[in-house]
Amino acid sequence: MNSKPQSSLTNRASGRVFRPGRELVYQIFPDRWKNARPDRNPADGSWNWKKEPVRFTTDHSLLTGQRTDQYHFFGGDLEGVRESLPYLQDLGVTAVYMTPIFQARSTHRYDAVDYMTIDPALGTREDFEALAGDLRKRKMKLVLDGVLNHTSEEHPWHTDPDMRKEHYIMKADGQPMSWLNHGSLPKLDPQNPQVAKKLLEVLDAWPEADLWRLDAAHLLPQEFLRQLRSHVAPRPILIEDWSYCPHYFRKNIADAVTNFLFRDAVRTFFIQDASPETLLERLEIWIRTYPRRNLGLSWNFLDNHDTERFISLAGRDSLMRALVLLFTLPGTPMLYHGCEVGMKGKTTGESRAPMEWDESKWDRGIFDHVKSLAKLRREHPVLATGGFTPLFADNRSRAFAFERTDRASRAVIALNDGYLPGCFHDQGTDWTLDPGSWRIEITEKHHPVTVLVFSA
Repeated sequence: MNSKPQSSLTNRASGRVFRPGRELVYQIFPDRWKNARPDRNPADGSWNWKKEPVRFTTDHSLLTGQRTDQYHFFGGDLEGVRESLPYLQDLGVTAVYMTPIFQARSTHRYDAVDYMTIDPALGTREDFEALAGDLRKRKMKLVLDGVLNHTSEEHPWHTDPDMRKEHYIMKADGQPMSWLNHGSLPKLDPQNPQVAKKLLEVLDAWPEADLWRLDAAHLLPQEFLRQLRSHVAPRPILIEDWSYCPHYFRKNIADAVTNFLFRDAVRTFFIQDASPETLLERLEIWIRTYPRRNLGLSWNFLDNHDTERFISLAGRDSLMRALVLLFTLPGTPMLYHGCEVGMKGKTTGESRAPMEWDESKWDRGIFDHVKSLAKLRREHPVLATGGFTPLFADNRSRAFAFERTDRASRAVIALNDGYLPGCFHDQGTDWTLDPGSWRIEITEKHHPVTVLVFSA
């Protein structure tokens, strides 16, 4: 890839700039983050979720059960997010992404009842504005989750029979289509110009957002997505899609995607013993074909609220090595809450466990590793915006190396995931990688010095 300057995207409301490849995004699942206002905890039985009365609890077995997790609330709130900003900034985070915060019925809040209101369990509009203001003071960005494909059955558009026919895609039996045909979460019809207009008004109502992540966007009509992107510009639009999707960029539908291809390639390598050659080729699929600006804005991640945690699938040592890739490959690294302290989760329910704030239970080795990698990427722009070239791969040792380059510097990243030493020759230097080790060397061309950053 050629190294070219990447354009920046500015939020017309806040003036904050999303810098391709230069951000560290941190995902928060709000209900499971931090309970700073217990007086706002949902009262038991305040409403029903799929006929189940909601409850407040600190019982992890209920908060993480595959079904009970959706109607048992831990009580995390916006004030809790606001209190944690010093922690996030110290970690190196530059953008905070919260899963939906609008009024809903479940703990995940992907079932909106009112797009124009902050969920009362999280706080008020004033609380949201205070959080946005604090982020702005810290020069941190805000990412909101737009769920425009479906709503709760309790949304006013759905409870009124006449409005239901106007706002949702109706089946021959008179019932609306639903998300994945599960019979709940009725599917909106943005091909109806009036529905599209109302959904665009939702985005207008929250100008504090510096970027919108669109949930299940591959289920939405492309013409609506194109209209939406044009409407909110210059704020970026990031689409959730689990597949290879260059068409979003070719058709000017989106600025970025949730890059599940990164996650899949890394998981296959560390968990299924895919060869290093295969890993590098799978990485190149999207690195070579996504336009440079879109590539820089797309999110690389190891896990999120919809997946098992990487550490529970691959183990701690593999996580440490995978984090090296997260912070040194093209794209924007995204951390899911608790990854940096070693939180575990073998199911999606377990992955939504409350954030661990007891520091005695933290894995300090992982925390320091994440913090060091974030600092390294921040201080050496070549890791954020440089070109990518594979250098070496050896199946016997499971060692490989690649370089990131720009006009000012060169970084070589090498990693050994096997049981034998890996050796290769690079520009007059013989490299030997011990089993389980990684090594990053950055040469600043204007300063003839090689920096050894990691050798474990």
